Amino acid sequence: MATSVGLNHRKSKTTSKNNDDVIAAAVQAELSHVAAFEGWLLERIEADGDGAGVLARVQEHLLQYKLGLLESTLDSKQDEHLKDWSMHVSVHDNGSNGQAIIVTVPGSLKPIEIVPKDDEEAAYLLSDKYLGFMVKACRSFAHSQASLRSLFQLAKEIDQETSHLRQTPEVTIQTYIRHLKEYNDMKDIAQQLIGLVAENRGVPVGSLYRNREFGVTEVD
Repeated sequence: MATSVGLNHRKSKTTSKNNDDVIAAAVQAELSHVAAFEGWLLERIEADGDGAGVLARVQEHLLQYKLGLLESTLDSKQDEHLKDWSMHVSVHDNGSNGQAIIVTVPGSLKPIEIVPKDDEEAAYLLSDKYLGFMVKACRSFAHSQASLRSLFQLAKEIDQETSHLRQTPEVTIQTYIRHLKEYNDMKDIAQQLIGLVAENRGVPVGSLYRNREFGVTEVD
């Protein structure tokens, strides 16, 4: 029995370590994506500026997401810092000023209006070199975030399922002994009751076991 308990204890610790390793690898991969997007945002700010403040808002949201990931590396069960990554871009008629681009960035309900100076600038802003790329990047982070949350939840459920195996072998043995004693006590009571039934019927106790009337058989 002690050997079995020891194996279960080691198996539980191995399972927990494997969960932590998988989560750490997933978080590290996501941090690499964050770093790449951070670099792209910095390049765009240096090249084009950020008069409308879109890039700065996305940077701030990305920073919060990064901090959440780092905390999740330490405690895979915590993901409350992972925020919504929805980003929407639409074009509206701005009257005499031409078209206006309305942008809703992640983590903010207040839209930002960008008025391009001409059609060429509007085409650039909407292209995959600028807003188009940002929308796709945010959509990718949304999918990654959903996958990470599912991974965190699965790890939590596995930890809960195996938590009883992570107690020390001594505690597990004592728990087993206590349950065994409770079982033996209940078995003794059941045998006494069956004996009373046999006595009231005037039949041998063994006949009740042989007939399986109470769902039990007599053990030699």
